[in-house]
Amino acid sequence: HLKFSSKEVDHLMIDKLNELFTENQGNCQLHFTVFDPIEGYEVNLPSRSIKIQPSTSLFKELAKLDVEFRLN
Repeated sequence: HLKFSSKEVDHLMIDKLNELFTENQGNCQLHFTVFDPIEGYEVNLPSRSIKIQPSTSLFKELAKLDVEFRLN
């Protein structure tokens, strides 16, 4: 489960996440939560096509991008 601000989402972020997901393909469902800190809105988006394999290297890369994540 990844959570990030709508202000952080740009083409560079999306490209980097796509690269990470391609490198870490697996069987685990991926869910996104995008929120607007000013308006207080939150949207939960389950991925229908992307499944990943959680790993230490994936978590380190997500931390570098300041993406909040958790395992369910």
